[in-house]
Amino acid sequence: LATQPKITLTHNVAEQVLLSKSFSIQLKITNEGSGVAEGVDLEADLPSNLKCAAGSQIVADIDRLQPGETKVVDLPLQAID
Repeated sequence: LATQPKITLTHNVAEQVLLSKSFSIQLKITNEGSGVAEGVDLEADLPSNLKCAAGSQIVADIDRLQPGETKVVDLPLQAID
């Protein structure tokens, strides 16, 4: 029996935000496959018009996702000029 993980990433964010106001992006990482996904990390560079308390690079250690499992990462941001 062969199994295979299949990772998908979706996000939920407002289409418009006001400058200097805080907002949040919700990232959902799902394993839609039939196998366990191990060593999963989420990394991204933010565009210059977004600020995060953690800096300009996002790093989230998801680690392990069972088949059908979803993990959610809430990312607080601020729009800057």
